[in-house]
Parts: sequence; C-alpha cells; structure tokens
Amino acid sequence: NDTIFSSVSADAAGGASAIEETAYELGGGTIKLPAGTIKMRGSVYARPRVCFEGAGGAANGFSGRYYRNVGLTYLETITSDGFGVPPLVLDGPTYYTNELAESYINQDGATITYYSGVNTIKDIVFTTYQVGAGGTNRFPVAGVMINQVDGVTIQGCGFVNIRGYGIWALGPRGLRVLDSAFVNCVTASWFVAYASDTSYHRNLAGGSGALFYRANTIEMQANEIWNPYWSSIDHFGTT
Repeated sequence: NDTIFSSVSADAAGGASAIEETAYELGGGTIKLPAGTIKMRGSVYARPRVCFEGAGGAANGFSGRYYRNVGLTYLETITSDGFGVPPLVLDGPTYYTNELAESYINQDGATITYYSGVNTIKDIVFTTYQVGAGGTNRFPVAGVMINQVDGVTIQGCGFVNIRGYGIWALGPRGLRVLDSAFVNCVTASWFVAYASDTSYHRNLAGGSGALFYRANTIEMQANEIWNPYWSSIDHFGTT
C-alpha cells in the first residue's frame, strides 16, 4: 500500500498524518515523500507498520570531513512559538497500544513497554533549528523521536542542524540505524536509553557523538564520529 504524498506546503503535518492513518487502517504501507523541503508547524506521529521514504540520496553527505548537500527530501519543523518539536514522532504508549507489547521493570524502577512497530524510515533529511527549552512539547527536540517502539529501522537518512538530538530513543528494542549522516546535532547524534539489541552500521557523525543509558547489547560497525562537542561515545550503565 504505497501512498505518494505530494504536499510541500508550509504546514504539511496534518496532511501527512491523515494519509498515514489511512495507510494504518489498510494494514500498513509506505508513505513516499517527494523531493523538496516539507515544512511543518507540528510533528508527524507515526502509526504501526507505516513506513516513510524520501526521494533518495539523503545520507552520507560527506566529502572528506566536509558536509555536502546531497539530500533530496527535507522534513523541517518551524513552530509559531519558536520552540522546537521533532519532525517525526513514534510514540508507543499513544499510537501503538493495539499492537503486541512486552513490559519489564527497568533498573530505575520504571515500567518500559516495547510496542511492536515495524517502521522503516528511509532517505529523508530531518532538520529543526528551534530550541526546545521552555516549550510545552513533552518530547526533546530531535529529528526522530522514538518512545517505546520495537523494531524501527532508520536507513539512509540525514540529521542536519538540529538544536538537540539527531535521534532520541527511549525503549527502542531492535532499533537499527544504517548508512545515515549526522551533522551539527548539538546535544548528540543519537541518544538511546533502556534498550536492547540495537545496531549502528556505516553512519557518519560530525560535531556530536553517541549517548547510551542502560542500553544493552549494542552492535556498532564501520561508523565514523569526528570532532564531537563531548565524547565520541558515552555509556552510562550500559553493557
């Protein structure tokens, strides 16, 4: 069930969410985004088994250690109040409650639930220039925000000039981040907490590193992280 989403209007989040809801009701599918910059005043909230695919060529935008603009599809949020929101949100406790789920008590005493998502995000560049501090959004500023969703794959994507995280993920069991580029993600290229069996292959990160908190069984291969603001890789309570 492939759906072509052709809007490049100033507020495309509502249209994307409506198409996505239809795809979910049909059992899933892929929303194909056109080349160009899709500007939104709010986040797009993903549904289970609904995938997002750009026009191609979004990732690995480096020539040596300099970023070169090779992305074709850009997803950008610009809010009216000046506070940043993630362009794409995968929120398990809100939109995945009808799916298979598995819960456990984490080491800090909180309950984490893995909701089955089976979402793939491919060939899209995410950006948001606005800061999150002081806003009413309950999620941090990030290109992609994942909250307790299982089985997400992010491939060939770009995360550029984000005043927060490239990817922020709580409880993303089975997360795979492949062939993607992170440029000037101020806090971290990716932050992963309370997760297991995640993997990161052939990614390029410039200007920020990776953060892990109580995230076990991490597989990293052929990644390049250079000139981070903080450490290249930080592990807190991680095995």
